[in-house]
Amino acid sequence: MFKPHSSHHLMVWGIAFVFLTSCSLTTASTGSYSYLQGTLLEKKDVSSIIYHDFFARSQGGASDALLSKGNEKALVIPVGFSDFSWSSQRLADLNVAFNGSSEETHYWESIKSFYHKSSFAQLDLSFTLAEPYNVSAKAADFLQKSSDINSSKSAVSSLMASAIGAYKSKTGDFCKDFDVDGNGLIDAVYLIYACPDYASAKDDGYSDLAERQGYWAYTARDSSAQANIASPVGRSFTWASYDFMYRGVKERISEQSDISVDAHTYIHETGHLLGLDDYYSYTPNESDYTNTDYKYYTPTGGLDMMDLNILDHDAWSKFALGWSKPYVITSELSFPLTVELEESQLQGDCLLIPAAGTSYNGSAFDEYMMVELYSPDGLNALDANTKYASAYKYPQGFFMPGVKITHIDARLARYQSNVFDYVDDLSQFKTLVAASTSSSYYRVAASNTPNRSVKPGYRLIHLMEANGTNTFQNKDYASKWNSEYFYANNGTLFSPEDARSTFSMSRFASFFENQKTVTLPMASSAASSSVASSSIGLFNSGKDFGYSIRVNGLRKVAVASSTSYKVSLTITKA
Repeated sequence: MFKPHSSHHLMVWGIAFVFLTSCSLTTASTGSYSYLQGTLLEKKDVSSIIYHDFFARSQGGASDALLSKGNEKALVIPVGFSDFSWSSQRLADLNVAFNGSSEETHYWESIKSFYHKSSFAQLDLSFTLAEPYNVSAKAADFLQKSSDINSSKSAVSSLMASAIGAYKSKTGDFCKDFDVDGNGLIDAVYLIYACPDYASAKDDGYSDLAERQGYWAYTARDSSAQANIASPVGRSFTWASYDFMYRGVKERISEQSDISVDAHTYIHETGHLLGLDDYYSYTPNESDYTNTDYKYYTPTGGLDMMDLNILDHDAWSKFALGWSKPYVITSELSFPLTVELEESQLQGDCLLIPAAGTSYNGSAFDEYMMVELYSPDGLNALDANTKYASAYKYPQGFFMPGVKITHIDARLARYQSNVFDYVDDLSQFKTLVAASTSSSYYRVAASNTPNRSVKPGYRLIHLMEANGTNTFQNKDYASKWNSEYFYANNGTLFSPEDARSTFSMSRFASFFENQKTVTLPMASSAASSSVASSSIGLFNSGKDFGYSIRVNGLRKVAVASSTSYKVSLTITKA
């Protein structure tokens, strides 16, 4: 959850190769280019790595995650205090936020309906709401005054154990249904507290709660919890206020008789329970981190469910969770190569392009460029057309279709004694992960938070900006932007317009941490000749990407009463 920043976790799997033939020019045109029609692509699975196996076994088994496919069950425990309790209406609203249909929310989606659609019907979540667990203390007495949400995790972990114990005692349920993977741990516990979160507490007249930043929304793991196959215990949990349930709909409540319910925050936290990391950076809120080259960097520009909890999950997140298979471009194909993609929110269409001439490892755990066609419909429609929770200064989603080009560095590494050793061969990876300990384990080395990354400038997922200017760095955050971030907007998306149509490593060199300098011959005459130098961006691995990507055109496709988009792309060897 955007805190304006909080704390969380990770990613992973599912794959495809692409086989292409030549393509032909059509008479349709868009922008300044003719629309080139590519041959239909073919997907083939090549990966056997399962993300849940990786995450659940990392750090000596200290982590755990929801399964990202199939029927998954989780436990929701409303938490009350002596001065804040749950009303029957709020409990009913909470059930809608978790289990309801999109129509029942009178606003957007529930967690269940969102993930059913986002996963292309591959994940069916169901939630059991326990009776409220009431803490005898006042809310202000339960947590200490602190500007650090991490200070609350010990108290919340103890609360979770007590609340689960009370649930088992009262119901006679040993919680085995909530341990779908059978590892002795409840796959996910949601602790939804009945007092306001700290950011809205002061406005609501609760200044004592505003001094306790542990009243926020975050996801964590209790590594001390001991697995119990016969009576599973809680380890992975989300801690969040009831009032996030109304954050995006406060203006609507007085305007209609049917109460609107907002699940944006809970959906974002569920992404963490599935294993996804935050795509924003934590360092803007960390006073001891002062490197302004990276401190205010917003690598995905705010516009993603795992960034500022708006819109659908991006193509890489869906690939990482096994919901889609990308088309993989390999250097032995014939170039220039023209392909067509459908909008990614339909079936997850996207291109995965590793560095030319390299051996792609066949998993989501590698470094590559990813290309998808975004559209402002489906799960994107609400946040594309309506600015979410405007009082909290969230940006509006892209409200035009366009191409997202993203640099992914999801390479896995062994982490030991503050040293990262990359894993190049994943053939024995499951065996290696199974041998992890709390001091020697495997993780994705890059992070969008610089001081959690193998190197500050190595980002897990980094959205390119179509005009070639790297505004997401926010280097002038404090002065030029008057303490307002520069977020992504429609101009970030690639389109057939000349100024926004082409990606190359020379044009986008400043977006990459590593660069090389090349010399280029200039016009010469019999009397003189000269050369010029130019910077070329390199992957974090030091490899040349070796391609350029051009958007030829977008076209609208009408089928019956529905409309969707396709994009034509040409990939050329640099």
